[in-house]
Amino acid sequence: MAEQNSVFVNVNILFFAKSRELSGVNSAQITVLSQCTFTNLLENILQQYPSLAVISENIILALNEDYLSKDSDWRVIKMENHVEIRENKLDLEKITSTVTSPSCGAVSVFIGTTRDNFDGKRVKTLEYEAYIPMAKKKMSEVCQQIRDKWEVECIAMEHRIGLVPVTEASIIIAISSPHRKESLEAVQYAIDTVKAIVPVWKKEIYEDESSQWKENKECYWKSS
Repeated sequence: MAEQNSVFVNVNILFFAKSRELSGVNSAQITVLSQCTFTNLLENILQQYPSLAVISENIILALNEDYLSKDSDWRVIKMENHVEIRENKLDLEKITSTVTSPSCGAVSVFIGTTRDNFDGKRVKTLEYEAYIPMAKKKMSEVCQQIRDKWEVECIAMEHRIGLVPVTEASIIIAISSPHRKESLEAVQYAIDTVKAIVPVWKKEIYEDESSQWKENKECYWKSS
């Protein structure tokens, strides 16, 4: 039985030549663990298509147009960057589970929360607004920048919009890496860069019902 925090992914399988004839299908979708190995994936396919057993020793698997080696310890399914903008409360446990990996010894997390004060004013809540398609695109760009700079495995970023009460999270960034130094540095870079380039706007709403739109000091458009 899989552990509770295991992540499952859907894999699209294409069949060619003899495997297509024996299976009777051109393609199929199967569900496997996100850290599935070559052997695990092949066993899963054979379970669903037992007619392929007669050629099991000659089956060649490829992922993203690259051949997979039967002897390699490389994991078949690499988790993609996870970026999301949502209106509901962020789930820390769920987000960190998406980046947890048996090949990594560190998961570093940043949680940005609403504080109850600013410049002597009592803050009741924050309100966030985003240009969602562009925000997700820019968050994905930050993920790629991180991968260019550090050896990390999985990256997850979620930003909340709408009203975010005091103590609740407006953004969670989680990054896993084989060693802690990389993920710690990557998380720091991630939050600084997200604040600088992602089109998300913040309004502070105070206890006296007054409010004010605020800019992050890192904002790209603030300096330009």
